[in-house]
Amino acid sequence: MTFSALYKMPIIEIRDRTSHDTLLVKSPYTVMFFGAKTCGHCIGITPYINQLSESEQLRNVAFGHIEMTEVECDNVKSEGFGVPCFVMYQKEKPREIIIGANRDKIQVAINRLLGR
Repeated sequence: MTFSALYKMPIIEIRDRTSHDTLLVKSPYTVMFFGAKTCGHCIGITPYINQLSESEQLRNVAFGHIEMTEVECDNVKSEGFGVPCFVMYQKEKPREIIIGANRDKIQVAINRLLGR
């Protein structure tokens, strides 16, 4: 069972580098959620990320999810990032990284991404 099926997330599941790159090309702003279904903090922040992804105010932002237990993520592992990890992209370029499940930090990073 996939993470989004388990948690009913309206987020695009990223299975490989191609789907990752395609999402970044299609959206001017992307929030990529690196998580694990075995991570309590990832599970805990999921409803909030789901809420953000459904927000009309964030309709220009695509949300992607990479399940770290199922997809190789060498770039995240090589940097030593923990999960949950959120990478904010603008036009395919990473702009900010948030590690952890702090709602306020995630919201502030998204606002900065959007120039608010």
